[in-house]
Amino acid sequence: MKYIIALTLSALLFASCGANREEALQTVKTAEDNLYAKEGAFMFNDSLANITLDAYLEFVKQFPKDSASPEYLFKAADLYRAKQDFPTAISTFDRVGKEYPDYAKVPQTVFLQGFIYENDLKDLPKAKERYEYFIQQYPQHQLARDVQFSLNNLGKTPEQIIEEFQQMQAAQDSLAAPVADSTAKQ
Repeated sequence: MKYIIALTLSALLFASCGANREEALQTVKTAEDNLYAKEGAFMFNDSLANITLDAYLEFVKQFPKDSASPEYLFKAADLYRAKQDFPTAISTFDRVGKEYPDYAKVPQTVFLQGFIYENDLKDLPKAKERYEYFIQQYPQHQLARDVQFSLNNLGKTPEQIIEEFQQMQAAQDSLAAPVADSTAKQ
């Protein structure tokens, strides 16, 4: 049954190559509906993921100036990451920023590139480069503190981060104790 759906979606995709925008949008919606079939839960199926990727990328190719194109390209990058095709995910996130510099999620693409380099590819110099670029370009962004935290803790294990946090807390507590004692004596 899954393969019949996959073949039908492929046929729709190829039929939509010359189709209008509404048909291309419907192809994307059908592909997404099949990929996320169980009440919005992600049921990963490689062939359905590939069909969805094809639908996203075909839409972007046919309608590069459409307002939906940057979002579909962003979703494609995210799907490549889910497929563990990390280099393609990174290059697709990069493509979002280059082709759609005014797209609201461009800062997230930079962060996600750093995240992939750090956590999936274990390439800390590249992760550092992306995180520093984020801080430089988007210092007021809502993710800036998270990115700075990632940058400050790059290469550290969760245990090391917890230990440092506990040491900071102990140091703050020891500084606060004399202040509390002096105010209590007054």
